[in-house]
Amino acid sequence: MCLIAAIRIEHERLTLAPAIERVPSVDVRVVTNSMTDPETSMFFFLVRSESGEFDRFDAAVERDETVAEAMVVSESDSTRLYRFTHRSETQLLSPKVTELGGLVLEARTADAGWRLRLQLPDREAIAELWEYCRSEGIAFELIRVYDQHGMTDTAVTAVSEEQRRALTEAYRRGYFEEPRETTQAELADRLGICPTAVGGRLRRGTRQLVEDVLLDE
Repeated sequence: MCLIAAIRIEHERLTLAPAIERVPSVDVRVVTNSMTDPETSMFFFLVRSESGEFDRFDAAVERDETVAEAMVVSESDSTRLYRFTHRSETQLLSPKVTELGGLVLEARTADAGWRLRLQLPDREAIAELWEYCRSEGIAFELIRVYDQHGMTDTAVTAVSEEQRRALTEAYRRGYFEEPRETTQAELADRLGICPTAVGGRLRRGTRQLVEDVLLDE
């Protein structure tokens, strides 16, 4: 019986890690059918930016030592599809997952790292993947494991500490009540950040909770 594992990994030479660190507000997802060939160095990424920070992201990609070549394939106001070719020294987890008989079902950015949803044959494969990451210096966090029937063994959320603080503060202050008892501007004053940042943390944190708690189950 196959297992589904949600993990979070972080390393300075992982795909686009430098660019993600420089522009953390963008949401980057790998187009998964480009991850099935362990020999390829070319991948497609869907990049979403509601605040239109593509110029900053492009500048960060130009300085990103994990990227050999980048090209915009298509674009709209808030999303762009990129094709990236990696350098030989870029850290990739998909070849190891394929070697273990698994599949990368989803990969998206999570703070300075990547959050992946993997299909793996058994717990031994998860343990071997963890050992591989440790040997390569890749930070590895197991978020959730469940079988094909949805039986959950591990269930925690990948919400960041900043998102968690914004969500809990919003809850305590009545932001989610009807009518609302506080505003994003008031939350911003309490958290010491701008209202735009509050909105982003609430939106991304809520989306992460839905993915972790509702969609997987």
